[in-house]
Amino acid sequence: MNEIKKIVVFDTETSGLCAGENVILSLSWQVLNADLEKVAEESRFFDWPEDKSRIQKKAIEVNGLTRERLAELGTCDKREALQKFKEAIDGADLLVAHNGGFDIGFVREEATEANVAINLNKPMFDTMLEMTDYCQIPGYYGEYKWPRLSELANCLDIDTHDIDWHQSASDVEVTARCFREIIKKGLWHPGR
Repeated sequence: MNEIKKIVVFDTETSGLCAGENVILSLSWQVLNADLEKVAEESRFFDWPEDKSRIQKKAIEVNGLTRERLAELGTCDKREALQKFKEAIDGADLLVAHNGGFDIGFVREEATEANVAINLNKPMFDTMLEMTDYCQIPGYYGEYKWPRLSELANCLDIDTHDIDWHQSASDVEVTARCFREIIKKGLWHPGR
C-alpha cells in the first residue's frame, strides 16, 4: 500500500439497473488516506426524474428513494455534485466499490449528460469481484456467486448492526470497513 496515498470508496443508488435509461438518485463517497483512515466523506441526493420511464419500481422498493423521501433528505444540483465527486477522485490512486462496474457506468453516463469531465480510468478494487473466491458462496453450475455486500461483510466478520442497507452512504461505510479488513488480513496487495 506504500504507493497508494489516496483512495476513494464510492457507491450509487439508482432508479433502475440500466445506466443511460435510469438515473442516479444518490451518490456517496469517502476519501481514505494511505493508512486507510477516513479524511473526507460526502453524500448527495438528486431530484426525482420527471421522465417516469427512467424509474423502475423494483429499484425504488429496494432503496426507498421515492420522490417524497428525496425531498425529505434534501436534493442538490446533479452537475454540482458530480463536479465535487470529480474533485474527490482527482489525484486518487485507487477507487474502491462493491460492484464498481455498475456504479462507474452510471457515473459515466450522468457525467456525460451533465457535461462534467470525470476521469474514471483509475485502478479499481471491486470488492464484489475480488472477494468471490474468498466468500465461496455457492452459485449455479458449481461456481461461486458474486457476494452481496452484506454477504461479504459477514464473511469478513464486519459489524453491520448500525447499517441502513441500500443507502449509498451506508454501503460506502460497509465497503470501506470490508476493504480495511481485506488489507488487514492480507487478502489483497496492490499490483497482485
